[in-house]
Amino acid sequence: MLGEILDVPHSHRIVLGFNIPEIDQLNVERLCMRLTKRPTSTSSYVQVTHDQIGKLPDEILCSIISLLTVREAATTSILSSRWRHLWKRTLNLNFDIRNKCGEFYPKSKFVGPDREQLSQEAMREFVLWVDQLLHLYHGSKIETFRVSHPLSKEYACQIDEWIQFAVNRKVQNIDLDLSNPYPFFAKYNLYSFPCQLFTEGRYSSLKHLSLTNCNLSMPLGYCEFKSLLSLTLNKINLLPESLQVLLSGCISLEWLSLGSCNCPSRLTIVSPYLKHLSTSSCPSLKEIEIFSINLISYELEDELLKLSLKHAPSKIVRFALLHIPINGLNYTLGGLASDHPHLESLVLCSHATMGENNLLPNQLPTFTKLKHLILSLMSLSAEPVSILEFTSLLEAAPFLQKFELQVDVYMNTTGDENFERKKSRRPHDHLKEVVISGFQCDAGQLWFAIYLLNNAISLEKMELISAMEIYETDGECTTYINNFKMPTKRIRKLLRKEAPSNCTAKILIRDGRYSI
Repeated sequence: MLGEILDVPHSHRIVLGFNIPEIDQLNVERLCMRLTKRPTSTSSYVQVTHDQIGKLPDEILCSIISLLTVREAATTSILSSRWRHLWKRTLNLNFDIRNKCGEFYPKSKFVGPDREQLSQEAMREFVLWVDQLLHLYHGSKIETFRVSHPLSKEYACQIDEWIQFAVNRKVQNIDLDLSNPYPFFAKYNLYSFPCQLFTEGRYSSLKHLSLTNCNLSMPLGYCEFKSLLSLTLNKINLLPESLQVLLSGCISLEWLSLGSCNCPSRLTIVSPYLKHLSTSSCPSLKEIEIFSINLISYELEDELLKLSLKHAPSKIVRFALLHIPINGLNYTLGGLASDHPHLESLVLCSHATMGENNLLPNQLPTFTKLKHLILSLMSLSAEPVSILEFTSLLEAAPFLQKFELQVDVYMNTTGDENFERKKSRRPHDHLKEVVISGFQCDAGQLWFAIYLLNNAISLEKMELISAMEIYETDGECTTYINNFKMPTKRIRKLLRKEAPSNCTAKILIRDGRYSI
């Protein structure tokens, strides 16, 4: 199964983006430590003859080093005496397993009857490692502070000290992920985030806060995050009134994401600057009332969630609906087209279940403003699915410019005997870019690619990727690397043969061994 062999990096997270500049930049800042591309060395030996870079001011060198991981930054200390202590002033501190142990985590050490004891030992080693690095740190300012490792409440004092350490250095981005993604780790009690550090306006420079797998309760004093722009809560235990109190102190909030949280049944959000709202896997949450004049994007996992937009604009330009059955898309899209006629970006994550035939009708409501569509398909059935049926989605968006299709590699897709009839439908005049991931060269996928080459008359680029991409939430996607080797030359030759002679689209084909 995917992810079971942890010694090989099967998956990684990437940002797809919203195609909405005002929230794309906010998302990049929020995820900078998790998703920044970092250079990797191809040799363990570096010969330095003339250190021209070393002549730059310390501030510039520290900014450069901040782009590296902690392990990579520490290695710069051997370059020369000029570099010896610069890494201790990096602006970004990212503490996770890969920074501590490298690419390969020795899961074998946790096999045996003493798994709980070994898990506690791993936690102690990680805490000691972070303590040692913070003791060496010489910087006066921290931009991003990130901790990602399973940690229990037994280490609350140390974690509190780390956060206080970052707060004292005017940290702008805190990302605390104490979740347990490793099946070999024993269960542990949750840590409680120290909101008391932010009471009575003691600190107001924090811009981005992300918490995963911990408890959150508000102190008696009023908690203010006056400068907070984004708040992301995942797997958080909340008291019924805590979330409401927390949000009341975030007067500048532009981004709110709630995932797998035990929220109250009814939530009221008063935030004049809120631009993006996401809720997923919050079964207790039944109703959201929003007072915001700037909301332009929201994501829902449950289409039955009652959403009331008070003093909010009707110009919602981005919408994502996650984990809905394919046979419910027609009803869902009909409501979207009428309620949000200004949609420019749409994400649909859907699954096919047993016995679903005629997945979509030929006629769907028209989205006259839609420019970007992401369709993520999962299969819960062994029955074949004809993805050519989803061409009606493209026809419902006559001004679509970019289309991304994410196909479950385990989905059984078939060809279509009605392909010639489908080729004659009206062309997609404005479609310029197509990305198909989970591409396994089966008949259905090949016919779909051929259909697009024949009907997208302005197509500039088609990208076929064997790696399976799964849309998660908040513009993020998990890419699962597989070992499927695509016959690149044969596919390109077939597509060129079936494409019209005037087709000038660039066709990119990548197998599962590439890295984004």
